[in-house]
Amino acid sequence: MAITTDEQSMSVCRRCGYTAISGSDEWNRISAPPFGRMTQCPECGSTDVTNRQ
Repeated sequence: MAITTDEQSMSVCRRCGYTAISGSDEWNRISAPPFGRMTQCPECGSTDVTNRQ
């Protein structure tokens, strides 16, 4: 059975409001030592991204 968008966790950029499925290829990933890999908004470049259920 396929998972629908309603059942998947969504991530939201707190800076510009960009929204996409958490962990999807729509989000950029950057390496930011000492934090490791971080999610980055493809629209504004912010790393202030949060998950919403």
